[in-house]
Amino acid sequence: MSTLPELSNHVLISTAEPCPMCAAASVLSGVRAIIFGTSIETLIQCGWFQIRISASDVVAASTRPTRPSVYSGFLSHKTDLLYRNSENRRAMNPWTDPSH
Repeated sequence: MSTLPELSNHVLISTAEPCPMCAAASVLSGVRAIIFGTSIETLIQCGWFQIRISASDVVAASTRPTRPSVYSGFLSHKTDLLYRNSENRRAMNPWTDPSH
């Protein structure tokens, strides 16, 4: 198994809260911080399918000696609108879109 690159001088910034897999990869690679706008709970309220495990919970469950800081709600007044107004909510889900 190859090792992940060390990213201790990097910050992950996203319009939406990282999924559990991306949050775990961020922790394991050593990013300094995770910053996002729209939360998983807000995504769910907007109709987006999600796994209800927060980035903060993933970070807290880590045994890595250094863990990233998690900052939620960054520009959420703008990012929430992206997800609330999107007409393509289910377009990426092959289970609900018969055209896939």
